[in-house]
Amino acid sequence: MPRFDARNDRVAAMVLALVLALVLALVLSLGACVAEQPADDDSPILFDCELGEIDKAGAFKPLQDGARVELIVGFQGFLFMELAVRAKGDVPDVTRAAFSVRAEERNPVGTMKNRVKLAPDGDAMRTDKLVIFLNPAQVGMWKGREAVLAAKLQDDTRKCVTVVQVDLVDDDACIHVDDDKPICPSPK
Repeated sequence: MPRFDARNDRVAAMVLALVLALVLALVLSLGACVAEQPADDDSPILFDCELGEIDKAGAFKPLQDGARVELIVGFQGFLFMELAVRAKGDVPDVTRAAFSVRAEERNPVGTMKNRVKLAPDGDAMRTDKLVIFLNPAQVGMWKGREAVLAAKLQDDTRKCVTVVQVDLVDDDACIHVDDDKPICPSPK
């Protein structure tokens, strides 16, 4: 019968530790090999989209470079724009949307919308009016400036990005409570 002493116990513990370390290294290296295998192309499918506005008749009007975009003052003093996005191609019914507004030398202002629905619009899909808030809400800081508007629609597998340069205007001095009843200053 073999005899065990403290010296043999230490050697056995070192051998066991070495074997465990080698097994752990082997498992980790196999995991790294699996993780490094190229997956199917994870790049999102691109589709075409354009920024625009919804007119009073409910029709989408695309914005072209140099278009005039109305700044709206809401009844609580918020300053915003109402924009829409129309898209063609492999377009999701529901998507996330991100918007950016950069006026001349100002820092860009961004807005995220986590759940935007698109509905059929002829041979395309489009959003309803989307409210894009501007901060600070001071008309004078935005009015009369050139701005770059950008929009991105994206779900887990598809996306589009569109950019247009516009002029920000405040031709309507009314405060908008709703579409039918603006509060306008009295003529002098």
